[in-house]
Amino acid sequence: MVSAVTLDELQQRFTQQPVVRAHFEQVRTIKDMPQPLRSQGEMVIARDSGLLWDQKAPFPMTLLLDDQTDGADHQRPAAADHYRRQ
Repeated sequence: MVSAVTLDELQQRFTQQPVVRAHFEQVRTIKDMPQPLRSQGEMVIARDSGLLWDQKAPFPMTLLLDDQTDGADHQRPAAADHYRRQ
């Protein structure tokens, strides 16, 4: 199991890498839900662009964090495509 890291720790780890891609699997326990919520997808961290969190399951959701957005961004698919191409 992977433990959470701080933003400062992430920045230190990735200072030498302009783009980092990863597959993620996340398990969240939510009060009053009989089973944990399991999600998975892809993420891209681009040093000069920001973060793309592209969840594929159990339902699609795109989170784009950059200098011009602050969360879920379903109105800018071109921006999300930019991250996927990096």
